[in-house]
Amino acid sequence: MLRLYRRVRPDFIGNRCVFEPSCSRYSELAFRTKPFFTALHLTLRRLHKCKPDQGGTDLSDLEFPE
Repeated sequence: MLRLYRRVRPDFIGNRCVFEPSCSRYSELAFRTKPFFTALHLTLRRLHKCKPDQGGTDLSDLEFPE
């Protein structure tokens, strides 16, 4: 669903996410590496803090297997 969203999102929305990685990519990574409800919580928390003045790199909550 997240990949589909990134592919068909309206042009007027564009790619203007203030975070790196984008919120949809962050959510995809969360769902790939965390249990469902943890990933859902991380995604909602990320979307809640999505404001133009609070951007930057944000991967602190995700741990990647080596």
